[in-house]
Amino acid sequence: MLPVFHDVLQDGIKKFLASSDPATNKPRFFALAADKVTELRRTGQLVGKWSLPDILLADPPVVEGHDKVGITDNIHTNVLQNQYKFASEELKQQLTGGGFDGQYSKLGVHKELAERLGNSLSWLMLTWDGGHKTELVLGDTRQDEALVWYKELSDFTGEISSKI
Repeated sequence: MLPVFHDVLQDGIKKFLASSDPATNKPRFFALAADKVTELRRTGQLVGKWSLPDILLADPPVVEGHDKVGITDNIHTNVLQNQYKFASEELKQQLTGGGFDGQYSKLGVHKELAERLGNSLSWLMLTWDGGHKTELVLGDTRQDEALVWYKELSDFTGEISSKI
């Protein structure tokens, strides 16, 4: 049932993005988020596509190369072209931005992806997303001995949230 559900969602999203935005009468824009997921010692590529009003996470294909080229190949070819079935010209015209974790940003995946699409980073806003940066700050804060109260508050809040 899950593969059928995925196919129906994917087809619906493709039709949605191919339709014209009533405000601009042009194809709809979208952004993406890419991160890795490791299950049973296999690292997969998790890519989410954002366009109002929907959000969809693709099935994570296994990443073959863990460098800038391998990760970009996986995002561009395996996910955007093979899974979502976007043509290169559609990606160039409709993809407006995206967020990546620190590893992807430091490797230069965002620059490599922009080059492959034939776009500049001044137009295509691909950045190290704020959620990942905030997570690093919170991790450092929890380890800071001067801020023990924050760790206790965070643990307490987490405990309450898990019971709700």
